[in-house]
Amino acid sequence: MPFRILHSAGALVLEVLLEMRLNVGAKIGPGLLIAHAGGITLHPEVVIGKNCDLAHRVTMGTRGVGGIGVPIVGDGVFIGTGAVLIGPIIVGDGARIGANSMVNQDVPEYSTVMGVPAQVVSQRQTPVVTSVLSTGGVN
Repeated sequence: MPFRILHSAGALVLEVLLEMRLNVGAKIGPGLLIAHAGGITLHPEVVIGKNCDLAHRVTMGTRGVGGIGVPIVGDGVFIGTGAVLIGPIIVGDGARIGANSMVNQDVPEYSTVMGVPAQVVSQRQTPVVTSVLSTGGVN
């Protein structure tokens, strides 16, 4: 019971002072960076990988009331200010989502998406490919 009271008090502080709704059910990996707190809303079933970066005013949830499925975000993902991720989508490792983008479909790993609806604007090489190219081979 004391944990539930402390959690409720902490959630209230986050919601009122920082305008953040980080539901206890959300699965958030280690190393999450929220550099500018404020206006972040996460559905209780959202999954966020390790070492991700969320800017302020990010929303992740279902497609409307009673919607089924929530975003699953991979490792090392950057999500820009005001981005909205909705529905049963998968954001691949190392992806970047531009400010004020509305993401309603899967995002390939190591790609950058922008716009409403979000579209891929660039694709980066995976770290393994970059390592092989820079060293001239696999060690």
